[in-house]
Amino acid sequence: MSEQRFSFIDHCEAGAEKHQLASPPTALAACVAVGNPLASAKVNASIAAYKFKPVFWRTLESELRDNAVIYGQPVSPSETLGDLPVIVLTASDTYADAPGDIRQTLAAARDATQAKILATTTHGRRILVDHASHDIQLDQPVAVANAVDALLEQTATSALPRRSGGHRSD
Repeated sequence: MSEQRFSFIDHCEAGAEKHQLASPPTALAACVAVGNPLASAKVNASIAAYKFKPVFWRTLESELRDNAVIYGQPVSPSETLGDLPVIVLTASDTYADAPGDIRQTLAAARDATQAKILATTTHGRRILVDHASHDIQLDQPVAVANAVDALLEQTATSALPRRSGGHRSD
């Protein structure tokens, strides 16, 4: 499957180099699929304009090839973040386009990895974000903002000085 993916990316890169993606022929239409209906027209236009450039496709291929190496190394069981607050956002539709059997395998691997990350802290939690792809920040920006707000609030609360007796001062 990965060689098929890289072939697709190479095909799109070649189209970008020939400036064909702004008005793609049928063979290149999948390179610039319809924008995200949850994003604004301005955001979709910006994403599309970036995909028209060969550097987008080169970067994507490089990232995907490097992922096998980067993510091939497990989180060390001895790694710890102590009581640092961590929120892991999990997109509900990350693998929506993958075949069922592959989707289950990918989701299981993601879930195991995220569980190991959360196990490194005593103040971690996982939030499932509905109607979101890998690009949670584009699909559900409010969920990302809420997670950041929650972390900032938790961090600010834990940074308050303590009174004697273990209670936080107001």
